Amino acid sequence: MDTLQDKVLGAWLGLAIGDAMGGAVRGLKPETIRQCFGELDGFKDVRPFIGKGIKHYKMTGLYGVETQAALVVADSVLRRRKIDREDFSRSFEELARGGPEGYFGVFRHAGSPFRRAVQSLFQRAPGVPAEGLDITGAFLSMAVPIAIYWRDNPEALLGQCIEAGALMSRHPWEVEGLATLAFLAARLLSLAVTQEPLNDSAARAILKEAAEAAGRAADYYRMSALAPEADFGPRVWKSLSEIFLELEACWPGPLATLEEAITRKASQATGSAIFHASQAYVLTLLPLSLMEVLRSPDFAGALIQSLGRGRAADKLGAFTGALAGALYGAEGIPVPWKTGLVNGREIKARGEALYKRQVLKGAKPLLEMESALTAKEVDEGRRHHAKGAKPGKKAAPVRIETDEPERGLRLMPGKEDTARWRKMQKEKTRQKRDRRRNLNPGMEE
Repeated sequence: MDTLQDKVLGAWLGLAIGDAMGGAVRGLKPETIRQCFGELDGFKDVRPFIGKGIKHYKMTGLYGVETQAALVVADSVLRRRKIDREDFSRSFEELARGGPEGYFGVFRHAGSPFRRAVQSLFQRAPGVPAEGLDITGAFLSMAVPIAIYWRDNPEALLGQCIEAGALMSRHPWEVEGLATLAFLAARLLSLAVTQEPLNDSAARAILKEAAEAAGRAADYYRMSALAPEADFGPRVWKSLSEIFLELEACWPGPLATLEEAITRKASQATGSAIFHASQAYVLTLLPLSLMEVLRSPDFAGALIQSLGRGRAADKLGAFTGALAGALYGAEGIPVPWKTGLVNGREIKARGEALYKRQVLKGAKPLLEMESALTAKEVDEGRRHHAKGAKPGKKAAPVRIETDEPERGLRLMPGKEDTARWRKMQKEKTRQKRDRRRNLNPGMEE
């Protein structure tokens, strides 16, 4: 295998591995991650911790919506050799329809911004740009197949990223972020394979190039026919570029200084306080993922440091894995991580097709493949909950009578279900107040 092919597969597999590892701790705080798992140095089984910090079952080693979105784009590009708006929309629609209860079609663990964007594809004419204003980085993973396919054609890469991004969100940060991540992946693919982290001079050069790429993406998007009609103002268009420049100015400062630069500039841009760079904002996640890659000595170090931050760990893991894989190659990814990735063979086949820019042959159809994987996760989750249920572990719900005939018998939740308990107590208070009013109609509230 030649060097470039290894680096391409590194970026592609890194995306899926980072997503799968991060999905296990998505939404958790760093303290909770350390308490449950210690260091995130591999795929983690969440079953012992469901109900103790983790809410839902996730199959060990199985990627989620970040990789699934990239797979949709990869298959569409391999069929059409471009971002074809109609094929792009139809492919997302196919995976979003049907599916098990609690899932968005066969997409796994999709957040609200992703759901809204894909659902809007159903409701507008094929190819019409999005109206949504998502800024959570929900679609940035789509940049990776675009970066691989157009890795040596910067103009085509930029145009295709703007085309794809505008179909999912019309906010400049989301579209610029997608194009910037694609640029960074392609840029790291072009570097020689190294066994050492980039030196400070090279790291600052990459950060400066990232700022310039974000600026070019903003200008291209603003001047294109896909540009939003709303006037976001010059500060919005420059925000992502300014964060990369701020990192360059601080490099190679202490970690706390670099993190503070990201959160401070992002807070200024969004107008809301952002305390952690791992929060789900495109303005924080993309610079943070690049920062971790530039600071770390190898693929494992970059991913472990990123995932240990928790919160939007699936996104951060996907971005960091893709960039670190592009820099260090598939050979630089620990073997247990490659072998532990569920469906790794099919993932790899698509990476090889993107590298060769050839029609995908002999691979499973995407809808069939993802339907089977989602069904398997659901089945495993059901079996775990059935085996793991222990009588008497939680207080049994108490049936109480109400004096409202139309409501009949109600279930009172146990105190461990805080939200429902408070809601029930408020309802009981309201009922008592109403009864007093009925007895004393003139009583003031």
